[in-house]
Amino acid sequence: MTEPSISITIKAPTSSTDKLMNEDIVISTLVPNTHMLNHQNMYSPDGASPFLIKYDVDNDNQLHVTFESEHHDYKMYGLTYIFEANVVPRIESLEKEVSYATEVSKSSDITTNVYQLKDDYDKGLVELNPEYQRDFVWTDEQKESYILNLYHHIAKIKPTFVRYRPENQKELIYEVLDGKQRLKTIFDFMDDKFTVNGHYYSELTHSDQQFLYYHDIKYTVYRSKNYLYERPSLDTLVQLFIEINMLGTRMSDDDLKNAQALLKG
Repeated sequence: MTEPSISITIKAPTSSTDKLMNEDIVISTLVPNTHMLNHQNMYSPDGASPFLIKYDVDNDNQLHVTFESEHHDYKMYGLTYIFEANVVPRIESLEKEVSYATEVSKSSDITTNVYQLKDDYDKGLVELNPEYQRDFVWTDEQKESYILNLYHHIAKIKPTFVRYRPENQKELIYEVLDGKQRLKTIFDFMDDKFTVNGHYYSELTHSDQQFLYYHDIKYTVYRSKNYLYERPSLDTLVQLFIEINMLGTRMSDDDLKNAQALLKG
């Protein structure tokens, strides 16, 4: 491992009444903004507790240190801490917060079943066709293959929704961000709109009907942070839709252009 190229010695306060306790102590590292401090480490050669010191380096490469009040049997008064890091040319972090992070929250692996979701769909509470969604494009062969893969325990049902309550309505709407093709296939099969292995759903054995009827669904849901039941902005929904589909089955160029056209600016 590369040896640290910067080392700063920090003396802890001498007592719990020291004015430096719980204060933000700013220490210049003299590192220019063209560089950054990588692989940072703080330790005590005197055995002082690592739990009683907090540190951070800001964008100007200034070291911020805070000593917390002593607790338990840990000791630090008058002892030494050493901050070490490697000075490297500044590079942009790969980690970024998406623009809609302040608007929506996400919950994953929520469990329901086909019966409950189909019942909501029949009541008009599952929206499969928001303005940014693509058309239903699966062929009869794809639909039959998906249903068979469910029965063969190969496929799963894991849609993504945005949940909101329209104005002057009691019931919540589950708008489909991802999984439209699969859900529409399931609902259409249960409504006898196509056959699988030559049979409509109503013609299946009771056990096969029950298998699909009570099949588990694990879904992800987004909802507004500002108002629990408000629909997020169209701009946010389009961004989510594009990102989810970029990671999954690729949309056609026309579908992608249609969705992107809804983005502001």
